[in-house]
Amino acid sequence: MRRLILVAAALLLASCGLYKKYEAPSFDGVKSAEEVKVVGWREMFTDPLLQGLIETALANNVDMQAALLRVDQAHAALAASR
Repeated sequence: MRRLILVAAALLLASCGLYKKYEAPSFDGVKSAEEVKVVGWREMFTDPLLQGLIETALANNVDMQAALLRVDQAHAALAASR
């Protein structure tokens, strides 16, 4: 019984050191978000096959189509209120 308690205590104490403290990655050379150049996805992904897959995904994205319809509705409501 005493041996079981010692093993359990050893396991509990050993488990405290399993995880290291998280250190956020450092981005050397980047001082602010304004310094980061914003590029389009076509410039970021230059592979023609990947570009075709992305275009297909964007064309068939139901959530994006619904969002575009809501934007159109908002433009129409704004125009009607004027």
